[in-house]
Amino acid sequence: MNINRNKPTRVLYHYGTSRFVQSLVQMLKHLFLQHRRTSSAYFYKFQFFTFRLFSQSPYLPNSASSLLSLSSSSSSSLAEAILKCRSAEEAFRLFETSSISRLSKTTDLQSFSAVIHVLTGAHKYTLARCLIKSLIERLRRYSEPTNISHRLFNALEDIQSPKFSIGVFSLLIMEFLEMGLFEDALWVSREMRCSPDSKACLAILNGLVRRRRFDSVWVDYQLMISRGLVPDVHIYSVLFQCCFKQGFPSKKEKLLDEMTSLGVKPNVYIYTIYIRDLCRENKMEEAEKMFELMKIHGVVPNLYTYSAMIDGYCKTGNLRQAYGLYKEILVAELLPNVVVFGTLVDGFCKARELVAARSLFVHMVKFGVDPNLYVYNCLIHGQCKSGNMLEAMGLLSEMESLNLSPDVFTYTILINGLCTEERLAEANRLFQRMKNERIFPSSVTYNSLIHGFCKEYNIEKALDLCSEMTSSGVEPNIITFSTLIDGYCKVRNIKAAMGLYFEMTIKGIVPDVVTYTTLIDAHFKEANMKEALRLYSDMLEAGIHPNDHTFACLVDGFWKEGRLSDAIDFYLENNQAATGKSIVQRSCWKYVGFTCLIEGLCQNGYILRASRFFSDMKSGGVTPDIWSYVSMLKAHLREKRITDTMMLHCDMIKTGILPNLMVNQLLAMFYQENGYLRSACFLTNSSRLGTIFKNTCNSIFLITVFHCKMYGICISSIYKTMVQNNIEEPTL
Repeated sequence: MNINRNKPTRVLYHYGTSRFVQSLVQMLKHLFLQHRRTSSAYFYKFQFFTFRLFSQSPYLPNSASSLLSLSSSSSSSLAEAILKCRSAEEAFRLFETSSISRLSKTTDLQSFSAVIHVLTGAHKYTLARCLIKSLIERLRRYSEPTNISHRLFNALEDIQSPKFSIGVFSLLIMEFLEMGLFEDALWVSREMRCSPDSKACLAILNGLVRRRRFDSVWVDYQLMISRGLVPDVHIYSVLFQCCFKQGFPSKKEKLLDEMTSLGVKPNVYIYTIYIRDLCRENKMEEAEKMFELMKIHGVVPNLYTYSAMIDGYCKTGNLRQAYGLYKEILVAELLPNVVVFGTLVDGFCKARELVAARSLFVHMVKFGVDPNLYVYNCLIHGQCKSGNMLEAMGLLSEMESLNLSPDVFTYTILINGLCTEERLAEANRLFQRMKNERIFPSSVTYNSLIHGFCKEYNIEKALDLCSEMTSSGVEPNIITFSTLIDGYCKVRNIKAAMGLYFEMTIKGIVPDVVTYTTLIDAHFKEANMKEALRLYSDMLEAGIHPNDHTFACLVDGFWKEGRLSDAIDFYLENNQAATGKSIVQRSCWKYVGFTCLIEGLCQNGYILRASRFFSDMKSGGVTPDIWSYVSMLKAHLREKRITDTMMLHCDMIKTGILPNLMVNQLLAMFYQENGYLRSACFLTNSSRLGTIFKNTCNSIFLITVFHCKMYGICISSIYKTMVQNNIEEPTL
């Protein structure tokens, strides 16, 4: 009898396997609950092992079948079950305990989206963001990186339920930003049907500003507004920051009006940005009004607000107001920082108020603020400008004792100061020390030394420095060429100067007004008017506007060539063109033009025309200087015009200009020749004996009183001039 031995074995195997699997299911359930709080890496491995075990077993009992059937059931049914839960806790519990969320290798977007919507609707934002972060991390492991934002956004938007919460997209944006995925966050914000919440909008706009994508800031802001965003003060702060960085001051006014219409009160940050921009544009009156307005509205200025105002006052030279704000900082119990002190020190140094600057330096130590390199550079620059090179070098030693190493600016300031004082040997030694310390000179450093050597007519050394400059990788600039051209013109080597002029144009360096003026003046001095006028024409064709020194060279050149009519016509023509300039520019041009013309007319014997221009000069609000008076006095003396000379002498004193030694000698000679011996004696004695300036002025005063009585001029104006010049009233 054939007995099928395999059948009972298979039955036994089936029975044993079934019992084994049932026991294993129970054990896995127990382990599942026990290890829920274990590390995520171990737990995911455990889930994957369980899923593989069940899926590969050919015989499963009912309990195992039910677990696997739950694992392989459609994700939509679980999502529906989650959305039907009565509470967020129940939904999350169902999501956690479901086999799909734990055992599936791939990510179930529908279930995740459903539970995230439910949690967001229940204001459990932290838990919702944790799930979003977990979902993003899974997708980054199993999906294309460029596809993450699209998949997540579509999955979240596909949820059709009353529990759909629009806030999930704001949470998604914030999570993308936190994980450094800015472009994904930006894409989501632009794809939303309505605006994200203010926090997400703020983060997006701030991210665009930080990335300097200013045009996108305004586009996205308008998009957010059109989708229902109600901007708050924080969003306006970011927009003001964008205006500041983008350099659009006009937009700030519109934003401020918009804030007012919406009833949004500016905070200290917005006021500070607004004030800082006004100060940078030198609109200090408007800045002051805004500063007072913020106080009226109860917004307390912070240290940055005070710092912006102090910087504005220092740049406009209003040091009294700047120091007043510094005192206000102390009253407000704010601690001034190194920026505030540095700004004040720089302002006082530029105004050559070195004692006040040094006093502020002491205040820094008092408040425990360590002076930095910038503060020392400001102090050194101030001392160099005042010619106190000993003090400047002392500050260099002081900063080095504090372990502050000088930088390229420190050395450049000192080298420039030494060159100005014509101490080229010391400047050169400092230059060599700078290079030995591996501090690379800048173009300003080289230009300072080149200028110093050109002033001493040492063109060869200047050219050597220029060659060293090029070999060091520092390209000569317009200042380098202009300085060398001026040096060649000083030694009357016009050919070499023009060679440098052509070389710089070949190199693509556009000559400036200084270059052209130097060459025009040099050609006039060489009596080469044709070339001078050609250069002037080239200058105008290049779109370079002449300055006052250029006009002075041209007027001076015309009359020295005997072309006085051309000089006068040129002056009148350009005086007409100067009407479009500022008051300062117009007055400066009038002063330069009148002075040159008066000197030219006087030297060529046109005393009446010179007197007419002199009168026009005074009626035009331009005060003649002593050299204009000297020119006029010389002309009157040559023509033996006694009355005009005396009147001019009185007018000179009345204007507040005290005659110098040369004027005294001329007048003494004139008075002696014309019989005014007492007046001549006073002036001759003071000149011969070399008495001090006050005694000379006393003599002039006595003579002038006599002349004033003769011509009926008020003597009180003479007293006023003496008081202004600190001259004591003489004893008769």
